[in-house]
Amino acid sequence: MHSGASLTFAIVLAAPHRITLRQSIISALADPNMALLAVTAGLLCIYLEFCRPGTVAPGAIGGILVLLGLYSFSNMPITWMGVALLAMSAALIVMEVKVAAHGLLAAAGALAMTLGAVMLVDSSLAAPRIRWTTAIGVSLPVSAVTVFLLKIAARAKRNKTVLALEPNSRVQAANRYNSSVGSGGEHAGTTDASLDRATETRKS
Repeated sequence: MHSGASLTFAIVLAAPHRITLRQSIISALADPNMALLAVTAGLLCIYLEFCRPGTVAPGAIGGILVLLGLYSFSNMPITWMGVALLAMSAALIVMEVKVAAHGLLAAAGALAMTLGAVMLVDSSLAAPRIRWTTAIGVSLPVSAVTVFLLKIAARAKRNKTVLALEPNSRVQAANRYNSSVGSGGEHAGTTDASLDRATETRKS
């Protein structure tokens, strides 16, 4: 070693990296389970907005959650089979309300929704997938609540139709009654006149 040479050691301290709110949200939504929960919660909030229009907050929050969830799914390897099963589940749940299947179509819809959620993300690639617990925990309550709400809406629509037709039926019944009374009165008057004429003929 040369004389007078000196060694200098540089110590570099790594500053802690602070994660921003945007990075935290994107990191959370990178998990398809969180994305599925975000879309489901967003749709529920949007439904609450339709039930109570003017509250604004549920609709705005629901729209943001749905868009965030769809954005997350757009960056994942989505399979067409999962999308097709989810669409079939929606059709089966709607048919449960239209057809008296005693819950069979609703159960089939819940099963299709569970399978569609599990198969939504391609598991053959190195990507996270939706767990069975998340799929079942979302599909069963969503199917049950959707069928319940659709049946209430269909029943309310039928009752509204009956109430709308009831005044018309009352008017028609009243018209029939008045016409029958009127024709009966004319018949009665004609009968009385015939009797009077017959009585006068006998007297003469």
